[in-house]
Amino acid sequence: MNNKRAELIEYIRVLYARQSDRDTKAGITYWAVMAGIIYLVFQLIGIISQVSATEQIKVNFYYAFSQIHLLILSGFIALSSDVKKHRKGIFDYRVERGESVSIQLIIIVFANIGLPLYCANISQNIDINDSLGEIHRQINYWTLLVLLILILLGSAINSIKQKELNMSPPATVVSFNSAWFKVFILFANIFFCGVFFVNIYYAIRDIYGNNLNGKIYSAALDASLILLGITILAIKSHSRKYLNRLSTLERDIIIHEISEKEITERLQQELLGSYVGDWIETLLKQVQCQADILIELSEDVESLLNDINKIDEKYIHERKGRAKEYIEKLKSSMELYKKSLNPLIPWLKEAELQASINKDEFIQSLVSSSRNEIESIFSSVAQKVNKAIERLEDLVK
Repeated sequence: MNNKRAELIEYIRVLYARQSDRDTKAGITYWAVMAGIIYLVFQLIGIISQVSATEQIKVNFYYAFSQIHLLILSGFIALSSDVKKHRKGIFDYRVERGESVSIQLIIIVFANIGLPLYCANISQNIDINDSLGEIHRQINYWTLLVLLILILLGSAINSIKQKELNMSPPATVVSFNSAWFKVFILFANIFFCGVFFVNIYYAIRDIYGNNLNGKIYSAALDASLILLGITILAIKSHSRKYLNRLSTLERDIIIHEISEKEITERLQQELLGSYVGDWIETLLKQVQCQADILIELSEDVESLLNDINKIDEKYIHERKGRAKEYIEKLKSSMELYKKSLNPLIPWLKEAELQASINKDEFIQSLVSSSRNEIESIFSSVAQKVNKAIERLEDLVK
């Protein structure tokens, strides 16, 4: 085994160990989370057994659950929103393979936002004499509704773009450095921090001096934590896909002895993503290769015309037939060439727009020069093909 191959195997093993270690440290193990969920379920059953499940108590529970779960969600969003993490080094610009939104993710979104939203909608029946309390309830409801709409809309757009391009949308590649984005993150943090602390205030106010409300909020907290525990399990099971891909790649290297080139390609395509500069360079080579084929077809027209001119003019149908056949060949080849550019050109245009909006000079420069090169190649090819078709059409007339 040569040094390069050995280094790649070692790197794959390091990635596996690192991901396994991260999963172990970042979240508690499956069994610990399961144990926590079981404990909370029994605790929730104990609380429910102590409370008479009247219609009013059910509505109060729905209200408390939506409030507690939004409190946890808003705290998580505020803590995880960090402008600095969007800054990238040159080799952090990577294009990953396109993957459609999984059913598992949709279920997680509906469970963590749709369910509290449903509960918040039912709790609209609670009579609140406090005008500020009513405003607080409406803010909770609309916050959950807007969050759900934005996530579903973003997921749908992302899924459509990935299906069209079979690659990561430009928004996932570009670095968000613009002032408007930083201001947006700042206001989002302020808003969700406000939602977090206001919900804490109203939860304490409702519980204080009211034993029944205390039990309702305890049940709501247990239900919310159970839901979060199930979400953690679902996310951890999703991360197993990454480890499975590493294991499969290691197996194929050792048992099936795949080449170093294939190892590197699979690492980039399945796991790490391709560096955007290398990815665009590869696509440019493919574009140039296809262009060379068309140029060669166009240049062969001269030879075809010589062959046609050797045919006696009384065989007019044969002369025109050969010319028409080659015209169709040129046109169909040109259409295939245009189709091959269709996913790439829109991606580059959108990436250039995203880079311009977000002040990402690296991507803007790279994409702009690449798009200009492709357009230059296309213009040259189209000119040669059209000229060849015109010469053949003169013969057909």
